[in-house]
Amino acid sequence: GLDLNRIWAMTATWGAPTIHAVRELAQAYTRRPGCDVRLFLDIHAHSTTMAGFVYANAPGAPWLLDQVSAFPRALASHCRDLSFDRTKFCADPAKAGTGRRAMGRMLPTVHCYTLEVSFFCAAGPTGR
Repeated sequence: GLDLNRIWAMTATWGAPTIHAVRELAQAYTRRPGCDVRLFLDIHAHSTTMAGFVYANAPGAPWLLDQVSAFPRALASHCRDLSFDRTKFCADPAKAGTGRRAMGRMLPTVHCYTLEVSFFCAAGPTGR
């Protein structure tokens, strides 16, 4: 089968019609007058980490880091199981087909993230 987490950059509808529909809807919303799309969030369960964290697209310029980091920082300040320190700002070519990366290319004015949470539980400073 297809790895649905790696085919967001595909343009064909046959393999993943729901992903295609989300892509089309997001593009339509960004073109709609009065509709201001600011954030795309892809949510995943992580199989090895015991704390929640966010992947963010690496900003194209250093002065944009504050804008890009605002959502993960705010999320971490309201959720004790999420670690801002584990936030990863990356442009790894191996992740080019993920929702975060593909939507970031399609919607350059929208901040795109992946929220990763543990399959099992969160580990705080004193353990699980």
